[in-house]
Amino acid sequence: MSVRIDRLSASDLTNLAVEGPDTPMHVAALALLDGRSLLDPDGRLPLASIRARIASRLARAPRLRQVVYRPGALAGRPLWVDDPAFAIDRHVNEARVPAPGGEEELLRLTERIIGRPLDRSRPLWQLWFITGLATGQVAVLLKLHHAVADGLAAVRLVGALLDAPGTEPEPPQLGQLPAGFDKFLGR
Repeated sequence: MSVRIDRLSASDLTNLAVEGPDTPMHVAALALLDGRSLLDPDGRLPLASIRARIASRLARAPRLRQVVYRPGALAGRPLWVDDPAFAIDRHVNEARVPAPGGEEELLRLTERIIGRPLDRSRPLWQLWFITGLATGQVAVLLKLHHAVADGLAAVRLVGALLDAPGTEPEPPQLGQLPAGFDKFLGR
């Protein structure tokens, strides 16, 4: 099996280097969807099945399963490597807006979610399904670090996860991890 070494670009490194508590380097997109197609008859979000569907499509967007690995002094720029402890439930979440479930409550919740930095020990993205809207809609909030993708690349990543039903993804292909990677993750 050949392993492709994928180093971070200068732009990726810059986005990671300038990030701080007051300078987040992630982007976010918020969309409102018809809740009737997402919620079960009792008005609940079937989060487990949504997570399973998205997880089945991650082979189409492998960067979403990868973390930044710093190989050490004189070993070159950091690498993108597969996260051996990847868990979809750390990335696809549900939140509920407080009553009365209007635009103000949605925007306050969105602000809280996007105000927190992404955990660098995990792949640098989150997808939130927000319920409890008075309109019956479900909001979808994508939070994605600039080092993973921005602009059109981000649109392609999301499209790979949320495309039309009926197309089957390829099974995930995990590569080898550099020596010491588990220690890097603290596992």
